Amino acid sequence: MKDLKIKKLKPQFTTVITTLDVYEDNLIEDGIVVAPKGALKLYQRVVAVGPNVREIKEGDLVLLNLQNYLKRKWKENSIKEDIENMEESYVYDFPKILIDGEIYAKLQDRDIDGIIEDYEEVEITESEKDSLI
Repeated sequence: MKDLKIKKLKPQFTTVITTLDVYEDNLIEDGIVVAPKGALKLYQRVVAVGPNVREIKEGDLVLLNLQNYLKRKWKENSIKEDIENMEESYVYDFPKILIDGEIYAKLQDRDIDGIIEDYEEVEITESEKDSLI
């Protein structure tokens, strides 16, 4: 049986393909973990756009709005008993696509709140990481 390995994709209409970058370490602000290690970053790099997408182009760093893809999930909680033994959590459930061995998000242009035009990357020192973990 043969399968297809996609090397490059030209999306249709208003589809936008973005990376699926996650945090390598806990993201900490003012001593509080605001995004745990492995959490999806809400900003991603655009790798392909459909012909009807306006203003967004390949290579843009964009701010995602994944509210439409937020799903409630229940997981076992060993602390509670009986009816309270399930704990509510949320996950993002959106279409993904495998291109050349990498998994990407397959979104619509309406799922993008904006293009990040100017930004500064800040480095967190090892001592800051160690004291906050």
